[in-house]
Amino acid sequence: EVILAEDTTTAEERLRIISARRRTEKQRAKKLGKDSGQIDLNFEEAELYEESKGNLFGQSYGELLRRRKERCQGCWRTEKRIRLVNFHAPNHFVLKCSDFSHFYSAFTDYAEFVFLGLFVTEMLLKMYGLKIRIYFESTFNIFDCTVIIGSLFEIIWGFFHTDTSFGISVLRALRLLRIFKVTRYWASLRNLVLSLLNSMRSIISLLFLLFLFILIFALLGMQLFGGDFNFDEGRPTQNFDTFVKALMTVFQILTGEDWNTVMYNGIRAQGGVSGGGGIYAIYFVLVMLVGNCILFSH
Repeated sequence: EVILAEDTTTAEERLRIISARRRTEKQRAKKLGKDSGQIDLNFEEAELYEESKGNLFGQSYGELLRRRKERCQGCWRTEKRIRLVNFHAPNHFVLKCSDFSHFYSAFTDYAEFVFLGLFVTEMLLKMYGLKIRIYFESTFNIFDCTVIIGSLFEIIWGFFHTDTSFGISVLRALRLLRIFKVTRYWASLRNLVLSLLNSMRSIISLLFLLFLFILIFALLGMQLFGGDFNFDEGRPTQNFDTFVKALMTVFQILTGEDWNTVMYNGIRAQGGVSGGGGIYAIYFVLVMLVGNCILFSH
């Protein structure tokens, strides 16, 4: 489905994929005792496939597809000649140079306007050639449109509200995600990104369980050590005085970053080893065993 939805897939490749899907559906229907003529294709694919199969003049599926979407194909060929994707690297260079010194500030401001104009032009050309409905059927196009709208909003907001901030740095970081458009032209990188996204779906339940584990132990840490991390040298950064601090402290323990120091501070806060505080080390050991060794290992 992903390959069929890509704009770079040629008509011949689409025909081979659709033919393979038809053969698979026929074999599956034969095993289930259903009508072999039933196929799981969308209306346009099925119609074009039947026309190409029964065309008296020998026109192929690709020729019919190009005839019906001549404007779309022409726009795509123009886009391939322009290769606007080549501007992503210098655009990211400009974004990073904007914080170097005041000498580059004027240059980077004008360069950002130029690159943004190129990206807006690319988006409008694709909308004109593909039409709005077909344009937004692609996930890459939706992502690109979102980034461009965010960039335009950043410029408009900064122009009318120079003395206030609306998370401009966040919107600037959002524009850096545009480099992922290169995956459309780099097949191996695109397959890697799709594999990562598909694997994320299977570990959502594990991520929810991990968050629930951190939440429970953060609340338990507030009950055991809340307000007790007060020492002569001062209060350490990792403490359980507030809910947010407790969440960050438990997460740091899970990563293994100075978790033994946090444990020693917890023992000291409860009277030390001689004062019975050693029993509180069980809390930190449980966080490491259950969280780091069981949840993270899966």
